[in-house]
Amino acid sequence: MRYSRDMRGYGANPPDPKWPGGAHVAVQFVVNYEEGGENCVLHGDKASEA
Repeated sequence: MRYSRDMRGYGANPPDPKWPGGAHVAVQFVVNYEEGGENCVLHGDKASEA
């Protein structure tokens, strides 16, 4: 599969967007993992939630 975009990254030469006042951008990634979050009759629970 070929991409029209170069996916190699910037390596040691990242771009400098020159934000006003030397501002920075903060990025936060959150992953929520919920195991067994709902009751299910097929799994032996007395009743389902839906």
